[in-house]
Amino acid sequence: MILIVLVQEQRWLRLMNLVVGACVFVIHCGDMCQNPSELKDYIDYYNDFGLPTYHVLGNHETDGCSYEDVLKTYRMDSGHYFFDCNGFRFIVVDNNYFYRKASSKG
Repeated sequence: MILIVLVQEQRWLRLMNLVVGACVFVIHCGDMCQNPSELKDYIDYYNDFGLPTYHVLGNHETDGCSYEDVLKTYRMDSGHYFFDCNGFRFIVVDNNYFYRKASSKG
């Protein structure tokens, strides 16, 4: 499993380096990884890439960690935000819904 992750990471790094001249920003559309706080170096590379980078939260980002930890690791104030680029407004909405069963203690 570690070998697969390393191979995928190398492909990801090559792809990120290819987009530098062709893109004005990079956005991942969710499920970048599970428990991002365990992959902080990987996330920091993405966040500090040299182009504006944005995150959309997927349903697996909080596997093994809290929602607040994900926001902190991704350097996000909120799961909902917008940004403007070249005359367009991009709106990011966190559509994850966390159901919490009501306590029987009332």
